[in-house]
Formats: sequence, structure tokens, C-alpha cells
Amino acid sequence: MATQPLPRISPEEYVALEQKLGVKHEYHAGQMFAMAGVSLPHGRIQMNLAYRVTGALMDAPCSAYPSDVRVVIEAADMATYPDLSIVCGPDQPAKSFRHSITNPTVLIEVLSPSTERYDRGAKFEQYRKLESLREYVLISQDAMAVDLFRLENGKWVFHPLRGEATVLSLVSAGIEIPLRDIYRGVNFEDAE
Repeated sequence: MATQPLPRISPEEYVALEQKLGVKHEYHAGQMFAMAGVSLPHGRIQMNLAYRVTGALMDAPCSAYPSDVRVVIEAADMATYPDLSIVCGPDQPAKSFRHSITNPTVLIEVLSPSTERYDRGAKFEQYRKLESLREYVLISQDAMAVDLFRLENGKWVFHPLRGEATVLSLVSAGIEIPLRDIYRGVNFEDAE
């Protein structure tokens, strides 16, 4: 016996449901998907990064947003919550999703075993539909390893960054962050 497809919900219904439930969900093509919580290393990396990025952007024309700010990819009928977003220039709010942005310049995800394949594959494929996106950063929580993807001459170029002396250079936002600062205080044994 075939199962009935789940009813499709509108972006407005998604926003209302999410507010009512008090839990973040990803939205894709009319469906809602609950987002998992984070490990201690994930949370520490996120906070270290937010601190460094926010400080570096104080006098810049760019703004950083935490994981509570929704990014909408209208071309993919998708809304999600990256771990950190940077917008260079004025925010462009989403039409159908309240309190959301549509024009991130940089998106950063801290990887976990349950989401790594998705973050590297299908999610990155959807993110590339954002005309504003110039850099996509994937940060490991179980090793000092950062993968930077940068749009260069119309092609996404992979830049692997390894070791505490290495620097993450976000050219589009004009900031540099040493990996040792991203991973400060992280106990890799606490990763998922």
C-alpha cells in the first residue's frame, strides 16, 4: 500500500509553525525538516567564529548573522539556518519568509557526522543558486580542518586549510581568521 504524501505547506505556514513549535526547521519545497542540536565542539567553534567575524567586521560594509537568522534560497524554494552568514552590502529580506535574508556573501557550516554529506553535497548545490554567494566554508568539529570553496572566475574552487598556523581568508568580506582562533578551547574528543 502506498503512503500518502505529506501535505505541502506555504512559506507563511512554515514560519508560523516554526514560531509555534519554538524549534528551527529547514524548509524545502513545501516540507519542514527538524534541525538537530549541536555538540560541545560545534557550539564552541560557532561562538569562536562569531566572536572573531563580528569583531573583524565592526567597521566594514558587511554584517555577520548567527545561526538563528534564516537564509532563503528562492530559486530552490528552500530556507535554512547556516551556522554563520555574512552579508556584504544592504540586507535583502525574503518576500515570503519573515525575518530572513536572501543575499549572503559568505555561508559557514560547522560539520557534524549526521550532516556532513548533506552540507557538502545537496545543500551546497542549493546554496550555489544564491547569486550573492562568493564563499562557502565547511569547518570540521573533530579535527583542525577547514574547507573553503570560493567562486573564482565563475567556478567554485576548493581550498583545503589545515593546521593551527593556517589562516582562513574570507576575501569577499575582507577578513582573516587563524584556525587556532576558530578552534580555541575545542576538545575534539567531545565531537558527535
